[in-house]
Formats: sequence, structure tokens, C-alpha cells
Amino acid sequence: MRLLVITLLLLPHFAVIQTPSNEVVRKAVQDEFGGLFALNAQRRNQNIHPAFVTGDFDGDGRTDLAVLVSVRPEEVQRRLAADPRFSIPALTITKALGKGVSASEAKNARLSFEEVAQDFRESLLLLILQDFGRSGRPAPRFALLDFSNNGDITMTISRKPLKRAPAGDSPVTPPPRLKGDALLFLDARGEGTAVYWDGARYLWYPIE
Repeated sequence: MRLLVITLLLLPHFAVIQTPSNEVVRKAVQDEFGGLFALNAQRRNQNIHPAFVTGDFDGDGRTDLAVLVSVRPEEVQRRLAADPRFSIPALTITKALGKGVSASEAKNARLSFEEVAQDFRESLLLLILQDFGRSGRPAPRFALLDFSNNGDITMTISRKPLKRAPAGDSPVTPPPRLKGDALLFLDARGEGTAVYWDGARYLWYPIE
């Protein structure tokens, strides 16, 4: 009897975090952004799979969604024609930055819809919807560019500590302490990048 009670108590939790279907994710992006983004996990020299994952990326105990998209320039242009100051206040669009970024660097890396539509129409964006599927006050949304290497890439999540690794010619910095699940973008050799929440923004760290 005790085992039965425990099982019943756990069932609602698992129901919340189960992976949504393609149609659920597509509808969520459409409902929230009205055609500004289209689900897309492939471009000329980059193929990332799966197209989306769920996890607790910011460590608050709630389910978050990470989905790969591309911008729809024609919809952005339509919105800007109707309102030149068009924006979505809850959404931060930025180039992915590394650990130790300054406030000025973070500010300079932010992009407007117009800039994305003009300069990054061929790029994949990592769209992160925190508190996915919850109603009420809108949670912060993030769209990252330049978050992954090119080639055939697998997107997974992990909360295992990251290992110290160099980032090109930059000085080696200690790996961050994860606050939630990290998003890993790895090639066949297990190398690539990790995208993680630092408490204020999503940053990246190399994986070797």
C-alpha cells in the first residue's frame, strides 16, 4: 500500500516534465511569437538534432524548453512596417558570450529583430522558453546566435560538472558551476560547446 501511495504522488511530476510533441512545440512558438520564428534545425553547414529538448536550465525546479529556430524576415519586416519600434520586451536576442563577459560586452552583443532579419536570416537561433507550459506572468525568453560549432551536432542536456577547457587562443578559464541543466552541443568526437545559465544570462563554455 505504501508503494502505491508513493507511485501516485510521483505521477503528476513526471507528467509535467515529459517531452512535448513536435506539434505542441510548434504551436507554442507560433502562439508566443506569431510567426516571427520557424522551427529549423539545419542550415547549409550545420545540422543539429534533436530540434528541441526540455530541462531545468535555470535551476528553479520548473520545466524549460530549448528549441532551434530561424527568423522569418518577411514577418519581421511586416511588423516593423506597422510599428518601427516593434519589439518583444520579454525576449532577449544576443550573440552567445563566454564566461567573464563584461556588462558592456553583453550590451553590445544584443540584437534587434531588424538586425537579425538583415544579417542572420541564414542562421540558427537557440530559443529558450523558461517555465514552458505555465500560464500566468510571462517568463523571460532568450534567443542565442553563435552558440554551436558547425557540422553534425547533437543537442543534449546534462548537470554533470563541466571540465576545464580552452576556447581557441583565449586564456583558459575555470569551468562554471552549473545552476541548472546545461545544453550540450557535441560532435561525433564529443567536442563542442555548453550553454548554461549564470543567474542573469545564458553563456557558453567549450567542451573537449
